[in-house]
Amino acid sequence: FQQRDFQAMDPAFLDLAAGKGKGGRYWIERTRGASKSTDVAIQVLWPLAFSERAICGVAAAGDQDQAGVLRDRIVDVIRANDWLRGFLDVKQYQIVNRVTGSKLDIISSDAGTSYGLLLDFIVADEIANWSARNGRDFWNSLSTTAVKKRSCLLIVTTNAGWHDTWQARLRDKVKASAHWHVSTYCQPAPWHSAKDIEDSKNTISSDKEFRRLWYGQWVTIEGAEWPESYFPDSIWFSDFPNNLILKVVTLDPTVGKGARPGDYAAFIKLGVDRDC
Repeated sequence: FQQRDFQAMDPAFLDLAAGKGKGGRYWIERTRGASKSTDVAIQVLWPLAFSERAICGVAAAGDQDQAGVLRDRIVDVIRANDWLRGFLDVKQYQIVNRVTGSKLDIISSDAGTSYGLLLDFIVADEIANWSARNGRDFWNSLSTTAVKKRSCLLIVTTNAGWHDTWQARLRDKVKASAHWHVSTYCQPAPWHSAKDIEDSKNTISSDKEFRRLWYGQWVTIEGAEWPESYFPDSIWFSDFPNNLILKVVTLDPTVGKGARPGDYAAFIKLGVDRDC
């Protein structure tokens, strides 16, 4: 799967490094632990290191924590290829080629905006985990920034996410577009053992989350915390019990539909019907 993605993207990065960038749009969807962030690091370091002219790019994450993960993977690649240190300087959230002036900024949706930038390439990492409001606005900023320069390369990498989210609607549009290359990998990466995957299945919070993370299935938000077997086609009844012994009345507050993976308020009455 990595070779397939690289064969699709490598010519675009090579052209960019050679000063002949033609742009391009790539949606790369992989399962948990399938080297998304590491492969992003490898791809962005190529033009950063070898472009003969100064180029500018951003690697964008949904929050500062994920931005830190992305930075760590870039640093790992540089450490594994020590000769890169001869001309690449690693700052906190910026990589600079001190010979050509090329630079990469690692940014997040909770740390500012990308409006006003003029970029040669943009990587949006783990977009399914970006928030409903800040993340969507951040994506709008990045995607419109990419349009400002015809040769700008735009790449999205992500796990599978949740239905009825802005990311799912974006994915549908991307898949229907002739301008996007879409690649999906829907099974555990080959370096994960069957035992490790089985252990994860036994400890993860729900079957839906297991299938989403390890088998690339987009799942519904409702009931994501519980096994689907808990939710038949209907859990309602045709007639409300009239002879109810009330035991509990409570309010389950919400943190908002935009929370990850989503949440709703609920007013709950729990009781026992005398006739049962």
